[in-house]
Amino acid sequence: MLTPRETQDLFAAIRNLVKEGKTVIFITHKLREVMEISDRVTVMRDARKIGTVVTAETSIPELARMMVGREVFMQVDKPPVQRGKPVLQVRGLTYVSPTGRTLLHNATFNVYESEILGVAGVEGNGQTELVEVLTGLRPATAGEAYVDGKAVLGYGPRKVREARVAHIPEDRLTNGVAVMASIADNLIVDRYYRPPFTRTALLDLGAVRTNGQELIQRFNILAPSGDLPVASLSGGNMQKVVLARELSSSPRLLIAAQPTRGVDIGAIEYIHQQLVDQRTNGLAILLVSADLQEVMKLSDRIMVMHNGEIVAILPNTPDLTEEQLGLYMLGAERQPAEEMERYQ
Repeated sequence: MLTPRETQDLFAAIRNLVKEGKTVIFITHKLREVMEISDRVTVMRDARKIGTVVTAETSIPELARMMVGREVFMQVDKPPVQRGKPVLQVRGLTYVSPTGRTLLHNATFNVYESEILGVAGVEGNGQTELVEVLTGLRPATAGEAYVDGKAVLGYGPRKVREARVAHIPEDRLTNGVAVMASIADNLIVDRYYRPPFTRTALLDLGAVRTNGQELIQRFNILAPSGDLPVASLSGGNMQKVVLARELSSSPRLLIAAQPTRGVDIGAIEYIHQQLVDQRTNGLAILLVSADLQEVMKLSDRIMVMHNGEIVAILPNTPDLTEEQLGLYMLGAERQPAEEMERYQ
């Protein structure tokens, strides 16, 4: 992930190569960048070439339609809502690696009901450690975290989930799904030990299948049966399995890390709308994304991290720009402490 300034520097270098007579193939799913840097665009879908168009004669909606095979609405319906009480309260959260390196330092913030708090930053600046400490995958070195007033640090993933915290991990293949297990089994992996899926210490396979089919239909997962292995699905449908499991757990807090990484634009549209709908219905969401456009599109407030620290917390107002956030992401600017505290 590059900041806006770094992206422009990259594009300037590419244009210089073109001026020197070089041929450049630029592969990306970011359509705005395609429109800015390319002369022609070839669209692929399902491993096939759909078509090649001249950039000056096409548009982002047309490219999106070619990519997905239908019209794609690039905007989400995000009605204004009044945020509620704090769901997640984090105070002085710090993580020091086994080698003695401080990767997360003194993080303090709140996430409220009916709010998406976006986390922006160049990857590798403490976002992964923040998410994994809050979800019980790493032990905190110092600090406190509470969900609805209950402490959640140091208890492991199961206790965190039982505190009604859902988690979309940044790497779905490593932490999000068991690829060789069935879709239905993946959809109960966090609740298999509770009714209605377990009765008298035995798994109720009928309840597992019924739950699988209901969630496949509810979340538009393209699969004829929950008995199929997750490995048979596309990246977008794998992510929908993760989304279905997490949102069907009746969470109070959703921690979503890179929720649209590696999925097609149609799945991005669907996931974005699901997140906004859940926020509108009262869910507190901590959204961590390396895609700055995604953070700005979905968030109500934006928290910027640099070198393991929170350097700014800003309301996502219409006059906030990518360039302003980029300065914080690079560490060139830091919000005054009293102002940051006001927006926590």
